[in-house]
Amino acid sequence: MLFVVLFLCSLFALRRALLQNSLEERLDSNDNLTIINMPITYYRGNLDAASVPKTNSDTDLADYYEIFACDNYYQLYEKLQLSILLPTNPSWSTNKGFVYVELSTSQYHWQASTVFATNYLSASKVFSNITWAYSNGTGDKIYMRVIAHNKETEYTWTLSYVTSSSRSQRGKFVSSIFNTPSVSTDKSFSPVDQYVISDTIQQVRNDQFQRFQFEFCIDNYVFDSPNYEIVATLAADSSAPLSAFTLYGCPGNSGYYCSPGNFTWFDEVAAPIAQLTMTNGSNPRTNNGEKADLDSGAVLVVLGFGGELTQTNVFQLSAILSTNKQ
Repeated sequence: MLFVVLFLCSLFALRRALLQNSLEERLDSNDNLTIINMPITYYRGNLDAASVPKTNSDTDLADYYEIFACDNYYQLYEKLQLSILLPTNPSWSTNKGFVYVELSTSQYHWQASTVFATNYLSASKVFSNITWAYSNGTGDKIYMRVIAHNKETEYTWTLSYVTSSSRSQRGKFVSSIFNTPSVSTDKSFSPVDQYVISDTIQQVRNDQFQRFQFEFCIDNYVFDSPNYEIVATLAADSSAPLSAFTLYGCPGNSGYYCSPGNFTWFDEVAAPIAQLTMTNGSNPRTNNGEKADLDSGAVLVVLGFGGELTQTNVFQLSAILSTNKQ
């Protein structure tokens, strides 16, 4: 019995070694690199409570956010869309609590010359989405502020890249809505998270691979330290619950050199979810001698290893950039 067990273990190890060699040969080809042109979505990551401004007071109670936009996405997606969500008022009834939002090119000045988009036309006419073309006066840095209308209101939001066919909706600036044309230089601006998610279901057959590459908008102001993380998750689609994967990860500057035989991060599971945490600076060099960092994004190699009768593993890929800030 022991002999049989040892034989099976040896056979399994040999199969994995042969498979790895085969993968190495196929991964040497640039044709095997699938570039994910998935745009980043920015989001707050939690619910915030907007305050109501006090009358006859200089106290600025608005929530402020700072966003760093990626220029390289504008060749594919010419517009940005901000979606504001109200859990207690999803229909945006003006009889209930809602919020006002302004977007500015200036961090400390909020005037007609700097505020390029709002979610209102007047104090009583508001909407949940703002859509604008990147060329309309905005730069890499976007500043956002939020305040409640008539009572404290919980909200969250996402900012996404969209195609040029999306209808623009920018509102108009009314100075009396916030009534604070300037902001103190010691005002705190909250950071936001970034994530990507595939908008199509991916497939990989057993003993075959798919390789993906993506990048985030990296700017030093969002990090407490250079050791930030990218957490990538593969989740089996409900149509193929027995799908399973081996997941390999490398810094983006590894490029075509990232393979199952030469990787930085690794996760193997016999379950329909694979998750890989890649920490910047955790590996000083890539295999081609370059300094390993995640500023250039990440490369993921996905090996199918599931139990579907079709031998095809079906999954959706997502990744989030962790900034290590609250």
